[in-house]
Amino acid sequence: MKRLRTFLLVLVIVAISNSYSRSLIVMTASNYLQHKNSFLINYEISYEIPEEPFLDWYPLMNIFTPMSFSNYIKRDVDLVIFYTFGNYSGRYSNIFRRDAKTYSSFYGMYALKVNDGKDFILDKSGNIIVEDLVSIVEYDFKYLVLNPLGYLGDVTLYYDVLSSKSINNLQVLNTSIIMNGLTHSYREFNLNYLQYGAPPRRGIIDEFEIIETYGKFIIEKTSFDNIYLIYYIINSQSEVVENWGTNLLNSAK
Repeated sequence: MKRLRTFLLVLVIVAISNSYSRSLIVMTASNYLQHKNSFLINYEISYEIPEEPFLDWYPLMNIFTPMSFSNYIKRDVDLVIFYTFGNYSGRYSNIFRRDAKTYSSFYGMYALKVNDGKDFILDKSGNIIVEDLVSIVEYDFKYLVLNPLGYLGDVTLYYDVLSSKSINNLQVLNTSIIMNGLTHSYREFNLNYLQYGAPPRRGIIDEFEIIETYGKFIIEKTSFDNIYLIYYIINSQSEVVENWGTNLLNSAK
């Protein structure tokens, strides 16, 4: 009976013709379940993801708790991903629209719990271990974004560090990034289209083309020795990226 109710619920959700309303319903339920299954449920950790007020973003801050991250990096590290993306314009998110200011853009937070007692993301002196940060973003971008959208080619993700500094006990890294854009034509249904909406079925050229964008990462070591928070934004407008998170940096002690 439980399986039947679940099946009927899925049918009702899929049958909702408005893709935006369907996305909000699906992601509200998913976020509740993902947070419930994350390590954060067992810790009292205070965090506030800085808002980006100048661009049009999807109204929910979504949560995903991947189970395969430890296998990817061959370390015992738990990961929780908070993220939002470009808001809808019509039937699908601006994350797929080349001319949108939030094209191929995200912001949110990575929460990490390091279980093996070794340095990860910050070394013993508090310096950023850039390779660890890159491994998180590579995993997220390849396995949770690109591959589920149907892209199975070589993933492009190159970083150039523009600045690295410590501000009020927070480590801040600004980068330029060369990566695959997300514009493409619809071929077949995949679960990610429930949140982003489905792109056009035809007429897209240069799918997943290489783009230049920018990233900012603010790393916080929590009161728990093995738990870290990484606030992040990825967007093509350098000024937006540079100004994001200023209140967090100013309020940190």
